[in-house]
Amino acid sequence: MITLLRNRPLVRNTLLNLAGQVAPLIVSVLTIPKVFRGLGAERFGLLALILVVAGYFSIFDLGLGRATTRLVAETIGKREDHRLPPIAWTASITQLGFGILAGIILATLTPVLIARFLNISADRLAEARSSFYILALSIPFVLLASALRALLEAAQRFDLVNVIAIPSSIVSALIPLAGVSLGWTLPVMVGGLVALRTVNTAAYYWLCLGLFPSLRGAPRFEARELRPLIAFGGWVTVSSVVSPIFLYADRFLIGALVSVSAVSYYTVPSDVITRLWILPMSLSMTLFPAFSGMGPTRLNDVAHYFARAQKFLFMLVGPSVLVLLVLADHILRLWMGDTFAARSLTVFQTLAFGAIVGCLAPVSGMLIQSFDRPDIVAKLYVFLHLPLTLVLGWYLIAELGIVGAALTAALRTILDSVILFWAAAKLLDPAGTRTTDRLLRAGGAVIAIAALFGVALAAAGRIAVTPGPVLVSGGLVSLWAWYRVVNGLNRNMHPTTETTDAAQA
Repeated sequence: MITLLRNRPLVRNTLLNLAGQVAPLIVSVLTIPKVFRGLGAERFGLLALILVVAGYFSIFDLGLGRATTRLVAETIGKREDHRLPPIAWTASITQLGFGILAGIILATLTPVLIARFLNISADRLAEARSSFYILALSIPFVLLASALRALLEAAQRFDLVNVIAIPSSIVSALIPLAGVSLGWTLPVMVGGLVALRTVNTAAYYWLCLGLFPSLRGAPRFEARELRPLIAFGGWVTVSSVVSPIFLYADRFLIGALVSVSAVSYYTVPSDVITRLWILPMSLSMTLFPAFSGMGPTRLNDVAHYFARAQKFLFMLVGPSVLVLLVLADHILRLWMGDTFAARSLTVFQTLAFGAIVGCLAPVSGMLIQSFDRPDIVAKLYVFLHLPLTLVLGWYLIAELGIVGAALTAALRTILDSVILFWAAAKLLDPAGTRTTDRLLRAGGAVIAIAALFGVALAAAGRIAVTPGPVLVSGGLVSLWAWYRVVNGLNRNMHPTTETTDAAQA
């Protein structure tokens, strides 16, 4: 990574962000089997849905977290220290207000959600209802913490961010395990998570006061500071509202069309594959300010670092995912047992297959946003991902169960990566003078989609093949094709002679 970035602050911040995601992953891997056995399939699935709802209601952030980071960073850079308190307090008070509103909405919708949209057995209804009511209490603290964390990120104090984030994530994974061991009910476990988030928010506030002493005065809300915050968050808000829908709708569709217990057999492999994005996301979070600083005026520099970052990620993540795909059966049997593996194997393999190409998406999307084109990402989410998930996902889940959900997610991941990669390459090369192996790119996408179609036919009993070999074969060919793409991109993108410190610009 050091060879790739040649910038110690970027490497340090990337590693800090990576550690913040790897630590809870390790704890989750170790605790999930015991939690699943202790709660049972239905209660574990219900807990998974509760956590999904908690994540979705963070959309009431409305892009203000990122907007706060940008505006405060700009204020620090210009040394306009007098503006920092009103910006920080305006953002925090607004987030708290949105959080209270979101909590009220969740509490109001809980009876309808429990009674009409989730297929929960009668003896679990009261437990589910109480859990969602308790969860509603946490939403204001979650959004307030987002504003406070944004202040630390604006100062590039990722060390302070992760001093809170890492222990909090680990404890969050341990609370269900403690609940199983101590015989807690689901509402008590959710209450523990709410208490943790409250402590989290207080810790971020304490760190902000230490880093920014000017915040110690009386809180003050200034409407004129709210306008730039809202304006910047426009398209980001659209993405924030839509992305949780298509990312988590599959679990609710499974709960409604199959059963809540089936959610468990989908959630575990889905969460494992999702964790593979930690390196691409950590790197993209760190590169965002560097690319924003270079901008469209230094296309050669941005293109060079973009190409090297994509090649680094693809060579590291792509083969690793392919190994996971090949060894999926052994991993699931060793980790979760034979019964669980039998039901989740094809889901795990299908989602892993999508991640082979999908690892290119985060850096591509980040570059697009750094060029002040967040509308591209938002439009992709609204006009492709959302209808694809809701329409095709509904049909495939109704026909194929959890395998249908995995097929929809993998197809969405592949299309997301291909389209964002194309859009990023277009921004870097508006005239189309550089070659990015367009034929190979299209061929790799077609091969990947054909492999998913083969799995769908196999799952439906239309063809007598095992999904695993189909995915492994398609994965190998796609890996080769897309390696040629990113290698060609890296070969054709060169920095200018004045970019020894480009990443710091």
